[in-house]
Amino acid sequence: GLSWWLLFLVGLAAWLAVVEYLAVRRTGLTISGQFWAWARRHPWAAGAMAALLGAAVGYLIYHLVTGY
Repeated sequence: GLSWWLLFLVGLAAWLAVVEYLAVRRTGLTISGQFWAWARRHPWAAGAMAALLGAAVGYLIYHLVTGY
């Protein structure tokens, strides 16, 4: 059953590696470097995105613990 999760996570990591490589080749910055450059220009939007990500991770943890 959990082998599907392993396959999913390996595929996700491989996809992220490809996207990161392409981002550096095209822009000279990593994905996170591009986010920080954008966040300096748009601090309120970056704060909202960070809050949304925090809420999503928090809900994922809640879901995994409770099943809801």
